[in-house]
Amino acid sequence: MVAKWPVTVPFRFKGLATIGIVFFLFNILLFIFNVVMISLRFYTYPETFKASFMHPSERLFMPAAVVSFGTILINISQYGVSRAGPWLSRAVLVMFWLDATLALISSAGIYLLMWAETPSLSSCNTNIAQVVY
Repeated sequence: MVAKWPVTVPFRFKGLATIGIVFFLFNILLFIFNVVMISLRFYTYPETFKASFMHPSERLFMPAAVVSFGTILINISQYGVSRAGPWLSRAVLVMFWLDATLALISSAGIYLLMWAETPSLSSCNTNIAQVVY
């Protein structure tokens, strides 16, 4: 989200776009790092894949990963489209609709899975509201 901020600042200077691009690239790096690490976890311990969907608080982070990809799409549209051309704009549009569909399906699916079992007070936490975001 920090990479989104320099584009909206009214007081512009030469290095402002550079600051935004650095944070944007750092955001992509962190996203790739998290995807690689969770993939290694599921590859090393295959039983944790299903268990992560069944764990009361861990399953709430799956829709958050979809939302974080949406943040990368926002940054691509802010920093990349003006440099790459109109093809990137169309590609971002397609990726946006894929991301929106995946976010809707994952959020609804997680909530259906979550409320299919009887919730206990100990399983309720603040991450439940993050899925709605």
